[in-house]
Amino acid sequence: MKSLCKVLVLLFTLTITAQSKYEQGMAKAFELWQEKKLYNAANLLQRIATAENEQWLSDYYVAQ
Repeated sequence: MKSLCKVLVLLFTLTITAQSKYEQGMAKAFELWQEKKLYNAANLLQRIATAENEQWLSDYYVAQ
């Protein structure tokens, strides 16, 4: 029972960490976009889109 709880806590923690990395990457891409570094922002958004198949927002901004 303890090992099941540990596994569930670990999965929950990994999910939270992955989401925060996605948000950090998107924030960095928007910073680049505001600095008029569009090529760098598009590259970062493309890498995020490749890594995060479930998230569609980065694909949307790459298309713009």
